[in-house]
Amino acid sequence: NLIDQNESGEIDFNEFLVGLWNVCTFDDESLLRFAFNLTDKDGSGYVDKDEVEQCVKDVHGTRYDRRLTAHIKKVLKKYDKNKDGQFSFDEFKSCHKELPLLFMPAFSMKNVMQEVQSLSERL
Repeated sequence: NLIDQNESGEIDFNEFLVGLWNVCTFDDESLLRFAFNLTDKDGSGYVDKDEVEQCVKDVHGTRYDRRLTAHIKKVLKKYDKNKDGQFSFDEFKSCHKELPLLFMPAFSMKNVMQEVQSLSERL
């Protein structure tokens, strides 16, 4: 929905490129904010454990390892500072520092695209 600018229900090549470019040009904090906003399905400004777990599954796709779930829950519990079962952006960001593998595919793609851009600018 974010990339389908003409709301056709399909992503054409131009929409794909623009969406990919936008995501890959984020700095780390912006990419985390983007992930947080995608994870916050109800727009409440907070994400719960189920939303975080679903986000990680979505990001990792077929490479998602179920053993990661127990580890995610343990770390999320640690960073839920006020123990309300929800995570503010700051709590979410703190989790990333300890669990960089949560969003590794997104950061890997961003880093590769930035390297390609840098290389093309030098040529």
